[in-house]
Amino acid sequence: MTAGMPAQNGGLISRLIHAGAWSVVAHLTTAASAFAVSIVVARQLGTAEFGNYSYYLWLARLLAILLAFGIPNTLSKFVAERLGAGDDGGAEAVLGLAARFHLLLLPAAGGVAAVATWFLSHDGTLTAIVGAGAAVFLLGSDFDALLPALRRFRELSTLSMGTSVLLVVSTVVCAWLGVSFRVYLLLQVLTTLVGVLCGTWLARAALRRARGAVLDPAGRTAFVRYARIMTAGELVNAVLWGRPEVLFLQRYSGDVAVGLYSAALRLSSLAAILPLVAAQAVMPEFARLRGAGDEEGLRAAYPDVCRVLAVVAAPLAILGAAVAHQGVIVVYGAPFAGAATATALLMIASFVNAVSGPATAAIVTGFRPRFLAEIGAVTAVLNVVLAILVIPHHGVLGAAAVNAGIQVYCVIFGAIYVQRRMGLRYPLVATLRMLALAGIAAVPTWLLARTLGGLSGLVVAGAVGLLLYPVLLVVTGTLDAQDLARLRRRDAHT
Repeated sequence: MTAGMPAQNGGLISRLIHAGAWSVVAHLTTAASAFAVSIVVARQLGTAEFGNYSYYLWLARLLAILLAFGIPNTLSKFVAERLGAGDDGGAEAVLGLAARFHLLLLPAAGGVAAVATWFLSHDGTLTAIVGAGAAVFLLGSDFDALLPALRRFRELSTLSMGTSVLLVVSTVVCAWLGVSFRVYLLLQVLTTLVGVLCGTWLARAALRRARGAVLDPAGRTAFVRYARIMTAGELVNAVLWGRPEVLFLQRYSGDVAVGLYSAALRLSSLAAILPLVAAQAVMPEFARLRGAGDEEGLRAAYPDVCRVLAVVAAPLAILGAAVAHQGVIVVYGAPFAGAATATALLMIASFVNAVSGPATAAIVTGFRPRFLAEIGAVTAVLNVVLAILVIPHHGVLGAAAVNAGIQVYCVIFGAIYVQRRMGLRYPLVATLRMLALAGIAAVPTWLLARTLGGLSGLVVAGAVGLLLYPVLLVVTGTLDAQDLARLRRRDAHT
């Protein structure tokens, strides 16, 4: 955030900060466990088998997203709006409608995943695991959307920590036993199932006073209509953000390339996790403002939310790119050194991914949510065409270039649309200043990492960069004491 943030926005920003902080704890725990698991699995299995593991895990998760038919995002929006309007019964009714829909969709998700896996592998055990995984991951996406809408961030954090610890401990035991990649996939499915069961209990407890509520016909129609729009959006997102380049890498470059690219994706995701997860609190808050009819509050808060996310995303992306080469070797070992350049490129691109949350939330809670699907459809076709042209000749680096270029284009276009059609101004000058300061801090970071080498060089270089960046923010006046004071101020409704 930069100097000049209006004082009246402090309450909303404070709520977002505190809600986002719990989300960060939850997802940092999840990301840390996924990162630890990827290291253990990659070092035990090697690049080719790690590629197999990554490919089928990606397939199960992608199909779960596609066959959820937009219901998780619809659930989050409608529950938050009902609660914002003081209608607890309506929120419970929305939850019940979503549950009935997904009871019908679960067999479809599992069946499609199973058929696809059998066609690719002719492996019965793997087919059963991936089919079950798609169904379980679909349910998990519901609760990832629902608990933030209910403002159950603390419970979400606790649940994430518990399932993450379970996953890591189980993975270490399996590595000691020397199991195949199929068992690691099964662990992912079982730990997600534990989270789903606990999430069900938390959601029902949050709305226990509104049991038995039924959604009126107009509400059901609105829910279905919005879910259709979100379905189209998810189809587009599957191309733009769902890592479709993995499919082309598998087809043209083989398991080793998928393993290298998966390592690059995992490392680069670390740069986006803090701002991206913090942004999860944005959509429920924007939906509540829309539900309360507070359009002025939304217009006033939007640029400040963007600054909050950008000030965190900039150093993580730029400094991460500076130490990418050393990071890949230290974390995954020398056999994965071929992923270093792709990792650096994906690190830089993670910045726009991380700051896309406010614009996306503004669109999907606004008067024309289908815009995401409309512009995304064109971009998705462009993405596939570029992947077909580039990946067969340039492999892992080509996949990273296509991924980064399309995402940057899509996010920039979305921000322009939100500014021109909704009057929500993106703080471009402040964001460019943050990127420039992060670039300055990256110079000594890169030099130290290259000079010292190894884990110690990585730690020292990263620490220097992360300490230098906030100093530059204060010295240049990009962040001042008044901004910090407003961040700490709690709203009465927090």
